[in-house]
Amino acid sequence: MKTKYDGPFLHVVAIQFAFIFIFSVVYYSTLSQFKSNIDGHILNYIDCVSLSTTIQAGIGLTDLQPNTPTTVLLTTIHQLIVILSAVYIVFTFTMDA
Repeated sequence: MKTKYDGPFLHVVAIQFAFIFIFSVVYYSTLSQFKSNIDGHILNYIDCVSLSTTIQAGIGLTDLQPNTPTTVLLTTIHQLIVILSAVYIVFTFTMDA
């Protein structure tokens, strides 16, 4: 028996993971434009995944900080997408089926 939340739940989870993956790749491609707050830390892809996951979860930024206007814009766009996806989630789960 299909419940109201079967389809939208998996859809929303897939979208969240897709955004994490897409932005981690974007951040990794611009990694030289980021800086770390940890002295001597060599940045790698895991730092990009951490930043992407932290922003997508709505927590904020990690020790990986944008260092150029381009990366500030990228992280801001990512944060705006989180806001829009939260609105989408609310409407998806509150609409009558």
